[in-house]
Amino acid sequence: MIVILTGATSGIGESFARQLAAKAVADPKKTPRIGLAITGRNALRLKSLADELNRTGLIDCLPITADLADPDAPQRIVQDVLNRWGRIDVLVNNAGYGLPHLFHKTDPADIQAQIQVDLTAPILLTRLALPHLLKSPAGRVIQVSSSISTIAYPIFGAYGACKSGLSYFTDALRRELSGTRVAVTLVEPGPIKTEFLSRAMEGLEKNDTERGFIENWPSWVFGTPQKVAAEMIKSLDRPKRRISVTKTAVWPMRLGGLLFQIFPPLGDWFVSKNLRDAGVSPRSED
Repeated sequence: MIVILTGATSGIGESFARQLAAKAVADPKKTPRIGLAITGRNALRLKSLADELNRTGLIDCLPITADLADPDAPQRIVQDVLNRWGRIDVLVNNAGYGLPHLFHKTDPADIQAQIQVDLTAPILLTRLALPHLLKSPAGRVIQVSSSISTIAYPIFGAYGACKSGLSYFTDALRRELSGTRVAVTLVEPGPIKTEFLSRAMEGLEKNDTERGFIENWPSWVFGTPQKVAAEMIKSLDRPKRRISVTKTAVWPMRLGGLLFQIFPPLGDWFVSKNLRDAGVSPRSED
């Protein structure tokens, strides 16, 4: 089995890589030797993780240092994998990042980079890998989107737009590939305690209202990267159309999003009031 995993240096991606290796070690007879290409921007972390996984003797791990904000990165990643193994069986589009700024405060260059990483790159990686996945006896595409796509929320507007687009694309791809041997899974995590949030808030000052809004999220909404990764690992053997983690956060958001689609004024009032109560709005900065 040859796997491409983006965003492998932390969070869900790192946990997926470790659990995939653990699965191989636990039952080597059922899990043949795995070729795993891991990508990320941090070369030292990638090498350290690759060295660790290679020591299992059941994983042939190839670290590929790549910034998905670079338009040429998807082509290079796929070519490196084909040069190493000659085929692709699983593509896990996990890499992504959020910018928790009100849209009118966000640098246009940051928006462009976010669109490239969160939407354009996974679509292109899928397109480039797909001819090879179709040749696989059990091809898999796993797209990590977000439950934020269910409700349009300011401060994550561009991020939510990218993830909504990725969710739409994933559903369309699954329907296109119906009848083939390629299974397509959409993963919708709720808020997850990873470096994602800490990196997202790096550009915020301590007194920024967006920071306070995020830091006041209740603890029950958060899941763990280990839980998300575990569900993704299960889907390799028993593919699911959609994975929601944690359900206590994702399902209320999904139902709320459906209600707000039926009654848009209700959604506008609820979300805008929620942000105003937290002091997050352009009006609060006048």
